Amino acid sequence: MDTTATRLDAKLLYRRLDSLFSQVDGARPRKQVMESFLEDFFKKLRDDLRLQAGLLYAPRRDGLGLIATAGDLRGLVPPATIDPP
Repeated sequence: MDTTATRLDAKLLYRRLDSLFSQVDGARPRKQVMESFLEDFFKKLRDDLRLQAGLLYAPRRDGLGLIATAGDLRGLVPPATIDPP
């Protein structure tokens, strides 16, 4: 494995992550911030990380509830809620 290329790839990934986190606007409602972060994260990093889809779950009284998706779920239906362990 070429360690120089790996280091450059990791450096680029960290720069992209830093850029994404710096764009987070904490003044907006948390749900909107989380949804826009998922969309931006998926758009900017899907190729580098070979992502097909992303799911965003948020805490609810009885577990975690699905609030957003990104990408191609390929016909799969994610669970609407997840019970924490």
